[in-house]
Amino acid sequence: MFSFDQPVFVTADALLMRLGKPLVVAALEGIKDVTEQLPEPVEVHLIGHEWDGRTGNYESVEWFADRARMPNGQLNLDQIMMDLIQDPIRREAPHTGYMLFSEDLGSADPNINFLLGQTISSFGLSAQSMARYVNGTLTEDDAVRAARHLARHEFAHLLGLDHDEAFENPDLRGGIYRGHCSNPCTMRQVMSVQENVKLARALESRSDAGFCAGCANHLRHFGQNPEPPPPRRRFSFSITPVGPPPGSRQNPPKSPWQR
Repeated sequence: MFSFDQPVFVTADALLMRLGKPLVVAALEGIKDVTEQLPEPVEVHLIGHEWDGRTGNYESVEWFADRARMPNGQLNLDQIMMDLIQDPIRREAPHTGYMLFSEDLGSADPNINFLLGQTISSFGLSAQSMARYVNGTLTEDDAVRAARHLARHEFAHLLGLDHDEAFENPDLRGGIYRGHCSNPCTMRQVMSVQENVKLARALESRSDAGFCAGCANHLRHFGQNPEPPPPRRRFSFSITPVGPPPGSRQNPPKSPWQR
């Protein structure tokens, strides 16, 4: 669970660090946008893909990815989150984690063809895929804009904006819309990368990192309110047919701005 006295570590796999660094930096800035709304300062650090040059168990993003890779080329998000929860390094050096992958995330559930990511506030963990942002369908500006917006959204989930009672105007459509804001706001739920880009553009010039007045007020008073109801897992996903996963051998991830 997030704590002011623990740092935030942003990690990303080697491919993203090499070819998609602008997205990683955008995510870092998105998290800082949110921490600037809080009543106390928070340390946010970009770690990269290895911890201090080590490559053993739990010591690199690639280790988590290799254990989770499925036959279709996607990474099993459930396996990743399970490994992150059990990570002994988090006990040795408590922190809030935001991990980015260049490969597509998926599930054993045949009804879900890909997942953009998952955030579990009770463990202070978020894992997100950038595969749909670096597959060449977006301009660099839109990819960076969307990555920053996504980081703001997911990190705010880690700060308690993840259940209906936290919002002045919760989204009442149910299902995956639960735990989101119905206002034009950073906490509004989107169902695709394209929707993410559209919302990110609309909120780009807004103050308070695109949060509506109610959500911004929650962040400004974070840690000063009564304990919220038990947090839920928050998923970002799509069930729209999209062809081969970007992380598969048939369609390896590329950077749209790679020269």
